[in-house]
Amino acid sequence: MNIKDLKIGWRLLLKEPSYSAIVIFGLSLGIAACFLLLGLVRHQMSFDAHVPDHEKIFLLKEHWDSEGFYGWRGSSSYQSHRAIADSGLPVISTAIGHETVDMRAGETVHQISVALVAGEFAKVFSITGVKGDLNAALVRPDALALTEQTAQKLFGHQDALGKTVLVMGKAYSVQAILPTPRVTSSIEYQALTGMQTRLLDEDRRQNRLENWGAVGFNVYVKTMGLVAPEQIIARVDSELEKSKLFREFLQPMMQQSGKKKIITHQMLPLREQNLDPDLAAGMTQDSRILSGLAIVALLILALAASNYVNLAQVRAIRRQREIALQKILGASAIRVTMQFLCESALVTLVAAVIGLGLAWLVLPLFSEFLGIDLAASFSLASVGVSLLLALILGLIAGLVPAYSAYKVMPSVALGGRGDQESISGQKVLRVLTVLQMSAALAFSASALAVSWQSYFLSTQSIGFDPKPLISLSLPAGTTREQFNAFHAELKQVPNIALVGVSTTQARSLENADAIDRKGFPSIHMKYQKVTTEFFSALGILPKAGRGFDANLDNRDARHDVVLNENGVKKLGFTSNEDAIGQFVQRGEQELQIIGVVSNFRNTDPKKNDEAVIYFLNQAGSKFIVRTLGDVSKVQAAIEQLWTRHFPDGLLRMQTVNAEIEEENRAEKNMAWLLTLASILSLAIAAFGIYVLAAYSVQRRSKEIVLRKLYGANNGHILRFVGREFAILMGLACLIALPLAYRYIQVYLADYVVHAPIGVWTLVASSVIGILVAVLATLGNTLRAVSMSPLQILRG
Repeated sequence: MNIKDLKIGWRLLLKEPSYSAIVIFGLSLGIAACFLLLGLVRHQMSFDAHVPDHEKIFLLKEHWDSEGFYGWRGSSSYQSHRAIADSGLPVISTAIGHETVDMRAGETVHQISVALVAGEFAKVFSITGVKGDLNAALVRPDALALTEQTAQKLFGHQDALGKTVLVMGKAYSVQAILPTPRVTSSIEYQALTGMQTRLLDEDRRQNRLENWGAVGFNVYVKTMGLVAPEQIIARVDSELEKSKLFREFLQPMMQQSGKKKIITHQMLPLREQNLDPDLAAGMTQDSRILSGLAIVALLILALAASNYVNLAQVRAIRRQREIALQKILGASAIRVTMQFLCESALVTLVAAVIGLGLAWLVLPLFSEFLGIDLAASFSLASVGVSLLLALILGLIAGLVPAYSAYKVMPSVALGGRGDQESISGQKVLRVLTVLQMSAALAFSASALAVSWQSYFLSTQSIGFDPKPLISLSLPAGTTREQFNAFHAELKQVPNIALVGVSTTQARSLENADAIDRKGFPSIHMKYQKVTTEFFSALGILPKAGRGFDANLDNRDARHDVVLNENGVKKLGFTSNEDAIGQFVQRGEQELQIIGVVSNFRNTDPKKNDEAVIYFLNQAGSKFIVRTLGDVSKVQAAIEQLWTRHFPDGLLRMQTVNAEIEEENRAEKNMAWLLTLASILSLAIAAFGIYVLAAYSVQRRSKEIVLRKLYGANNGHILRFVGREFAILMGLACLIALPLAYRYIQVYLADYVVHAPIGVWTLVASSVIGILVAVLATLGNTLRAVSMSPLQILRG
């Protein structure tokens, strides 16, 4: 390979602009799609690789084997951290809690994620401050540290060190500036402070620091010597068994259920945290999904490359006389072969440059679409590797046309008998076309199934009508006086019918407790604390009994409660009516069931609806507002009210419809990704079919006109030309549809409720594939029908 060969290749590309445009455009699309998808996969798999000694750092995972709690969690208690820190083992540990606050600097308010850290946080993660005193920020209750990015967001280009910020009217001093965590870091924060911070009131601080059941901390351990994970877990378990939680809560559960253990711990390596199947927070943290996306990326690139091979092979056949002349004039077979390889390498390099340009332009939209910052995907290293791989791909793809050129016999080619392809070459074209169409059909069927599932979920009832509802959340640290004042004025806003309040989001509950019914085993149920207007605001009518009523329910010893229908079943009642008036126990409290309401659909479509018990409460942080008339006007009125009551707090308000839309975002994103992949693969397959059709008509032109001379009509010619593609489509369906069916079944298996998909997606994708094939071959088929026998035979 030399510069002269590249110059010749460049001139040949310019000589045939239509061929060059088709080839380069197809390859560049494949390269762009592959770069973006593999960039996403690489990003998700590179989490925490930058952390020094990451192989020595572990996250303490915790699992509660109890009803009302789901699987493993990445959080544990502060007491777990204390047990490890005081163990005497050669380890250091840290506990990290999380608070989201509204922070004011000057005239602007920003939502800031604050990490509340204890222990050896800086040593575990090898963090050093850019400036200031990190220790002071973690010790003083009125101090904190900001990351460089947060400092710039709050103070612009001013030096933030020593400046003051306000959180709910309280002043905090910036004592340190820290490096901004990388986007591939599992430890996310915008500010740091210690556990003595004023962000926590004394009751919350005491509960979080002393209660083994307050599992709101990420506990990380860094080994400093020879110590096995089992030793660390044994220490935590040993200290847990000495706790009040174990004596009063866990031990009775174990005795009643016969279980040897309720709480189990594991040590998870830091590098595995992001893709741990127990902790995955979305589809892009699912290793199976990422593996699938990597396969899709490589398949799209392979389809684009095979399309190029088809085009290059047909072009090589048409150039056989040119190749023969080169050989007669002294060019060796190796020299001609190298020329073709150079041409192929040049094509893929040009396509790679254009494809990377396309990927760079699309990357911001792709990042926004996924909600992931992928800007680091573009680097000198990634671009250099991409160009190198494109060069290798070009050389591999060029082997087929280069081999055809190598085998050209000058006497045969110049004798007019060399413009036909060998039997093996024809098979290669057909195999590549079948594989292209198979991939396109599989993508199409899968995309249809995922899209239909996404649509199906979006149309399912959540248990109430969301259209007239607005949700909003109070800032952290809101006092009871602030709540009462805001709540009272909110109820007076025009076009607001009802205002319900709860302590947590209505359809995603975390807290659970033991509920006992006499004569039945103790069970655990999720619970929620709500005000008297909560069910009415949602538009929920009781299935039996009544809801809470301000005139009837007060703080007496009876403790009225409401169950949902799943709670009725879980407690063993034969019907909703049977539960009304009955009593259950929560610890020492006797609770009377006064009503039953319908179930709410879980926010996670892969989890069953909860069994829930509702307690009456006088306050909360989550508001549900039922509106009358124009929702946007009500939102505008709430904004004005908010600025008077919470000038230092950001308004977190949206319609419940918007919340549901956000819940379904992951499924919709997957549907869009597969849809785009299927469209791209169909386009590439259409190119491949077009090339094969053009070559097939050219190769059979004399046979076609001879058939015409012997009386074949247009219908016969159409069937003759179309038979080959019908067979190829049939083979593609046989390959693709079983694979697509298997993927669809695996995809749907995780969902509690799924759309009645059946086989219609397979049929629909087959119809789409047939239409694409017909359109791709239509022009060449019509050309076959309109061939002039005289003109062809003279040629």
